[in-house]
Amino acid sequence: MPPVYEKEGKEYGHTEGIFRERWYDYYRVALSYMEGDFRADALVMLDLALAQRDTDRRMAKTFGMHFIDYFPHREKGILLYLNGEDESAIKELELSLSHYPSAKAFFYLDKIRIRIMEKEKLRISAPSVIIRIPGSIRDESAIFLTGAENPVLSATIRDEQYVSEIFLNARPVRLESSGQSVSFQEALDLGEGRQDFRLTARNLMGGKTEHRFSVHADRSGPLISISEYIPGIRISGRIYDLSGHISLEVNGKDIPLEKGQDISFSLPSAGPMILTAKDRLGNRTDLQMGNAASAGFGLLAQNRHAITGSDRETALSAAAKRELSIIADEWREEDTVFRENIRMNIRVEGPEPIREIRINDRILPGLKGRMISHNIFIPLQIGENSIRISVRDEKGRETQKKIRIERKIPDAFGLHRRYCLMMHRFESEKAGNIEFFFAEEILKQKRFQLRVSPEMKKSGISDAVPIPAVNSESQGLLLGLICENRRGTEIAVRVTDAQSSEIIAIADAWSEKRDQDSFAHMARNLSESLHRKLPLADGRIRDIQGQKFRLNAEKWIPRKGTLKKGWPLVIYREISPEDRLRGSDTVPAGSGEAENPQSDGSYSAVLKGELPGNGTDYRVISR
Repeated sequence: MPPVYEKEGKEYGHTEGIFRERWYDYYRVALSYMEGDFRADALVMLDLALAQRDTDRRMAKTFGMHFIDYFPHREKGILLYLNGEDESAIKELELSLSHYPSAKAFFYLDKIRIRIMEKEKLRISAPSVIIRIPGSIRDESAIFLTGAENPVLSATIRDEQYVSEIFLNARPVRLESSGQSVSFQEALDLGEGRQDFRLTARNLMGGKTEHRFSVHADRSGPLISISEYIPGIRISGRIYDLSGHISLEVNGKDIPLEKGQDISFSLPSAGPMILTAKDRLGNRTDLQMGNAASAGFGLLAQNRHAITGSDRETALSAAAKRELSIIADEWREEDTVFRENIRMNIRVEGPEPIREIRINDRILPGLKGRMISHNIFIPLQIGENSIRISVRDEKGRETQKKIRIERKIPDAFGLHRRYCLMMHRFESEKAGNIEFFFAEEILKQKRFQLRVSPEMKKSGISDAVPIPAVNSESQGLLLGLICENRRGTEIAVRVTDAQSSEIIAIADAWSEKRDQDSFAHMARNLSESLHRKLPLADGRIRDIQGQKFRLNAEKWIPRKGTLKKGWPLVIYREISPEDRLRGSDTVPAGSGEAENPQSDGSYSAVLKGELPGNGTDYRVISR
């Protein structure tokens, strides 16, 4: 029986129940000795525990249905660090991490690295930063040009003194651990135009690098401005695009253009014409001339003497009668879409040169003609969106057009289809705000449905955190354990299957501090870690044979992820997949379960029930 010590009115070395000299008995006594700072005795107890079980892990089974978090190598490494035995401490901590990574082990490994580097009196270095945005173009000013809806920032930071912190515009980037080479990817939420970024990287010794870069998002096509259109004779105008790299096709034939942001052109006009202007990112604007839509647009030249006789009189009459108008052929005044954004091709025309086109609060540049066509990119909020197009010509005449667009979430993507978690109180008398912070972070991501247990409701969480009503049955349990000792706080949360009690995912966090900011930071890290381990995947059925099929995942949220074996899937079909302009609502058609990842990146899966028709007509999204 281990001795019991008393220090400052508190006893150390007690165990719950009968001491049976089992590994978990020695481990619990060791933790008690560590709390009282009886290091030599704690090391003895840890070695006795390791002699019976030498692998670190969470939820190690003791007896019956009892489990404990068991990290003897990690705790031994911490004791050796406190005793100044850095090399031995590193070996124990790295061994612990090889068995089961934990935030606490990473934390103390960094403290040892700092102490070693301070002893060596190394000159403080500055991290090197490499930034890429796949699919983008670097212009002459080294600005990233992108036409992607959600461009991805890919960064690699290197430093021999271990990269430990990264901030993107003052917002921390989640790192599992410090490293001499650290990479991360993050989707950028960009509006149209230029946005400046500042990436700050720090190493363990405090060395810092600030890397500034800019991204210009351009998802709209060039602006085509027609100043003169004489059917059967000539069409003249200008094309404007900020990129300075513009191409023009007429009826599919390339037309040579000079380089520049504002380029003039003049071409023979013969019959119906489709003008297609593209920028260097592939954004395009189409303008169709010589059809019914442009039939009354003749004679827009300043030199109207170019036509004589009856043709001139007819054209003059048509031009005089032409009203200032706004045309968006493909859109109704009230419309519904199922996309995050739309592309709208608008055409403005009138008898006098256009002076200003305003789309909501944005004024279009490069206006010079009487007919103007532009393909614009418009991000949408969920719910009602009002698009107001206002036009004014040089005579002061004005007109406007309003289009009301309602953005809906496709049924299969709705929160009611996602995995439902029942959150229970964490195992600790001091859980309090940590639970509330964590629930807030889970709800922010809108990845899971969240219910709270009766004991959670009694804790007052419903008053502190607005939790939406959920009708779905709980598929998983969200449980937590908070361990506090004299050196800090460790939180471990886990998701377990509600039916089998199988552990699906675990995340942990460690902090020496106990203030509210630290608890909130730990909650963010825990939530982000769980979301990375349980990503949302959307893809297509690749092939189907009986009750087996392959899921070819096309989109991950977060970007990188792995489906857990047995994870439930929703099989759905699009109602009108041909409507790429507006997107499509979806109809759930079946369910399945993920099995194993394949060498080509797809997943094998099992179909639950049957699917009508051709299985490859369906898509799959994880719950």
